[in-house]
Amino acid sequence: DRVTVARFPACATFNWSADYHLITWLRASVHAEADPRRAHWFVVPFLAKCVAGKQYKGDLRRLAQRLASLMGELQGRPQWAAHPERHLFFFMSGAGATVVADPPGWRGVPNLARAVFVGLEGDREAPYVREGHDVVVPGYVEASMVDTARLAPSVAQRTNYTAFFRGRMDQSISLANGTRAPRPNALRQALNRSLAGAPGFLFTDEHRGLHTCYRELQRSRFAIVPRGNTPWTQRFYDAIICGAVPVVLSDPVQLPYERFLDYPRFMAKVPERAHGRVARAVLGVPEGEYRRMHAEGLAHRAAFLYGDRGFAEELFVAELSYRWNRTRGLPAEPAEPRTANGPTRFWGPPPRGAYVVPHASKLGPTFEGGGRSHRAA
Repeated sequence: DRVTVARFPACATFNWSADYHLITWLRASVHAEADPRRAHWFVVPFLAKCVAGKQYKGDLRRLAQRLASLMGELQGRPQWAAHPERHLFFFMSGAGATVVADPPGWRGVPNLARAVFVGLEGDREAPYVREGHDVVVPGYVEASMVDTARLAPSVAQRTNYTAFFRGRMDQSISLANGTRAPRPNALRQALNRSLAGAPGFLFTDEHRGLHTCYRELQRSRFAIVPRGNTPWTQRFYDAIICGAVPVVLSDPVQLPYERFLDYPRFMAKVPERAHGRVARAVLGVPEGEYRRMHAEGLAHRAAFLYGDRGFAEELFVAELSYRWNRTRGLPAEPAEPRTANGPTRFWGPPPRGAYVVPHASKLGPTFEGGGRSHRAA
């Protein structure tokens, strides 16, 4: 991984670089163990997203060859033969995970499915995000952006927008050969129509750069966070860092560290097909509830930051500790996730609490690596 980052420095700073920061932190932490006989977990330091995007320009066929070589090396090691379930693979996008989990399944590698996948793509419809088995971690926010966001205005100064979104209405997906293909985003287009004219709302595809977007988020009370090609989106973390209360529209999303974080305290999750009611729901949030959620969001901000600015790495270790204890019959706390989430589970905005929509369905497809879609019902 260090050789890869030396060759492609952006792999230490782009949104998908959580793998690099987790691996680097683990190496230097008290949790590192040099003796494999005493180790609980085995880190496979392969930066799949970096290699796929920067080195192979999105060509998953070349990535598959590289992964096959890696698995060949692993199968020659006694630790893999004895404990495949204790190996950690880092797949920050669906690219690498799709390659290994593709039919006929797990690349024909014995026991690969028993390994733990660590990634950003909290997609409950994907075969490589197995709830309670794999670990979803936060996207990486570059340090200079975090420092800028820490100057976030107070509640009283958040007067520019009631709710804000700036991003693409149409997207492009990466195909298996590395080329890109345009795809409409039905959810974002529907929100654009639904929120047109709503007082205090800015929902636009006009591009002005990330620093401008951060300044706008800092002056916004809420952030509208619709999914993109996949259920996760970096805009959720941008909103949290900038102190805007996220209103997420992504039915199948699995959020980082749901076992330990009580998400309804500082964000809302709204059904995708309820996009037409978002403006009324946000405008109806009582002032006291908004202020509480805003304060809770600021208090939880460090859970999504890496390095000396937060403790995302410690929560990652807590996830591993929970799995270790559970599989060995030891006390594993908390027994139930603090956030009860799923494709039919939603909450807020206040005063509405948690609720279930039994027949909830996405508005338009989501995509795995290589452009394969999970279609809407």
